[in-house]
Amino acid sequence: MQRVLILTLYKSFGVNFFRKLLRWVGWEKLNKKSNPIEKNTKTLMQLHYRTKQSELGHSIIFGIVLGFTIFVAVKFGVFKPVWLFILNILLNLYPILLQRYNRPRIERAIVLSKRN
Repeated sequence: MQRVLILTLYKSFGVNFFRKLLRWVGWEKLNKKSNPIEKNTKTLMQLHYRTKQSELGHSIIFGIVLGFTIFVAVKFGVFKPVWLFILNILLNLYPILLQRYNRPRIERAIVLSKRN
């Protein structure tokens, strides 16, 4: 129940729009070309692990850039780093939400793959 609520919250934040945006700019095709996904349990588990790695990397970068943004806002004025804050949300927060949104779907695919 809680997981459904969280996924609904991610949808309300626009994760599906971000997924479509990534498809539109060609990121998904580029990513699948460099990391092809086979339909077996082992590769699904590797994909699951990579989502955790990606989320951690984006979280660290998000925190660093957010700290820098706050520093610039305090030092030079609140409205100077607005562009940095917006880019941080687009380039780091949305990928974090997307990884968290995709992980339960991958977990279900792993469970189904293990049954077969």
